[in-house]
Amino acid sequence: MVDHLVELVFCGVSLGINVRLVHKSANGRTITVSLSDKMLITSVYLPCQVSSVDYTVELSNICADLESVMDAYANYVHLIAGDFNFECSNVNTGYRIFNSLAVDWQLKCLDNYDDKCGYTYFHDSLGHYSWLDHLFVSSSVAAEVIGFQILDLGCNNSDHYPITGSLQNSILSKNVDHGHQTSK
Repeated sequence: MVDHLVELVFCGVSLGINVRLVHKSANGRTITVSLSDKMLITSVYLPCQVSSVDYTVELSNICADLESVMDAYANYVHLIAGDFNFECSNVNTGYRIFNSLAVDWQLKCLDNYDDKCGYTYFHDSLGHYSWLDHLFVSSSVAAEVIGFQILDLGCNNSDHYPITGSLQNSILSKNVDHGHQTSK
């Protein structure tokens, strides 16, 4: 018997599993698929964080679009991962905006700060290293995601390291209670 349902590797907006397309945002920043009509998996590529009203408006609109999809699938397990382009810290505007959605939907960030790599983005010549790629999942099933790690692969030509995690088979049998009231 297989010990995990599917292994996910997120690097930018790539998904490598066979699922049903649910939503693709008009701006191409998010794509959401359904797995076994029990789980929504959203890959994100959010704009680079800058101190401007335009950034705040764009990210707020992306989060509103994402939340409308989540509202339509409120009883599903939600997994959101990819390039968020911000570190998960309250000093970052992007995190504060997204965290509002994460709190409302009881999403848990699975960043593993014990990871030996310690960053997902690097720019060697400038000496910049940041943790910009994240995995958020419905809190009620967070323990079902195992082996979360940053992949430091020698064949990676990107300035981001991919993140990976495995989902336990039992994740699809879990009842999900987000405690979230839809706006409908």
